[in-house]
Amino acid sequence: ACTDIDDVDLWAGLLSERPVGDGLAGETQLLILHAQFERTRAGDPDWFETNGDAAWVANRQQTTLAHVIARNTGVDDLPASAMRAGV
Repeated sequence: ACTDIDDVDLWAGLLSERPVGDGLAGETQLLILHAQFERTRAGDPDWFETNGDAAWVANRQQTTLAHVIARNTGVDDLPASAMRAGV
């Protein structure tokens, strides 16, 4: 049995955290995931925000999955939130 918080294994601690909001991850896990994503993005020379002018980047940021599906399949009656159930 652990008598001190420093004795808890990181993975076990992450799994036992209460989720933040309606998410699946706890506060510590979110901080770790956020920091890792930022480092991965900063080190990726092909990340879309590092290439192209401001108008091109803004256009990509406004593109949704529904737009991609419509462009590539001809299906155009999708809800704006194509990945949300019950929308």
